[in-house]
Amino acid sequence: MKHSRPFKPPSSDGWAKDEQKRPSGYKPDPEDSRRLAEDENEQLVIKNVIQQRKQGKGWSEIARWLNENGFPARDERWSHVAVIRIIDRYAPELRKIQNSIDKD
Repeated sequence: MKHSRPFKPPSSDGWAKDEQKRPSGYKPDPEDSRRLAEDENEQLVIKNVIQQRKQGKGWSEIARWLNENGFPARDERWSHVAVIRIIDRYAPELRKIQNSIDKD
């Protein structure tokens, strides 16, 4: 299976400070606020999203599971769009899994 390249955290000041522009899985580096460091909680979310998608779960089903299990979202709640964005960034090969699972 082909894996996507790991995301290189940018050093841009704007990305580090603006939560909505920051890629999932990263937070401002406590030692240098202009840089990004891995956010362990968000990395756990990414791992769970990828794992569930590999199990054949649909976008909305994954979002529902994250909400029901108390995983914090940057917005108020997890949505299917947020789940798709995570897959697109970290495991794009999982985007093309059979469409039948996405009818939830």
